[in-house]
Amino acid sequence: MAHELFSIYWSCKRYHHFLIKQWEEDEYFVFDKASGDTHLLNDSGLFILRLLSKDNLKLSQLISKFDLQDPQEIEQIVPQLANHIQTLAQIGLIEPI
Repeated sequence: MAHELFSIYWSCKRYHHFLIKQWEEDEYFVFDKASGDTHLLNDSGLFILRLLSKDNLKLSQLISKFDLQDPQEIEQIVPQLANHIQTLAQIGLIEPI
C-alpha cells in the first residue's frame, strides 16, 4: 500500500473541528469535536494535519515541506511519513481525495 500513497492526494477538511492542546514539548492532544475522539500526535503528525488543512497534497509534496537537504534524511523520512499518513487516515483525521 505504501506505493499507492504516492499517487493519492490527501486532505484534512475537518481541521476546523479539532481542538488541539499541547501536552509535552512535542506531543499534542487532538480532540475531534465531530467524532468525539481524542488522539495523541507528535510534532510531525500535527505538522501534516496543518499542511493538509491548507492544501491537498501528495506524499511527495509533503516530503518537500519538511525542508530536508541531505538525501539520506529524505530517504529516512519517506517510510515515516507514509506511516503517519496511513495512521492519520485510519483514525479518520485525514482522507484521500
